Amino acid sequence: MTLLRRIAGFLGLGGGTPVGGTGRRAAAVSVSFDADGLSTNFYATETQALAWNTVSGIFIIRTSVGPFQKETFWCFASAQVELILSVPADADGLEALAEELPRHFDGIDFGALDGDGAKDPVILLWGEIPEI
Repeated sequence: MTLLRRIAGFLGLGGGTPVGGTGRRAAAVSVSFDADGLSTNFYATETQALAWNTVSGIFIIRTSVGPFQKETFWCFASAQVELILSVPADADGLEALAEELPRHFDGIDFGALDGDGAKDPVILLWGEIPEI
């Protein structure tokens, strides 16, 4: 099974479902990357960016696990700039970013998406989960 299929299966992706309780579609959120880092664009009104070398933790949060809708977010934390970028699981560009992450984060653990740990509401993929 490819990495992207494992991630998509874990996240329950399927055809652009809305995320969160706002009624906004995740497709209105996009994530992109270049040689320097990653950036997010929220509803064409807000952009945030992190340099690769400032990321201190990558983790996945599920805020709700229900039979109809999962609210799942990929989070990129930077202790250095005191910022956590959270990206809805079906945001545009997330699959390409998932393929890019191992190039920048040696030892990223996509295996954490398998087995009993995949049921946890917070799943650490790399680095540390910040104290909030």
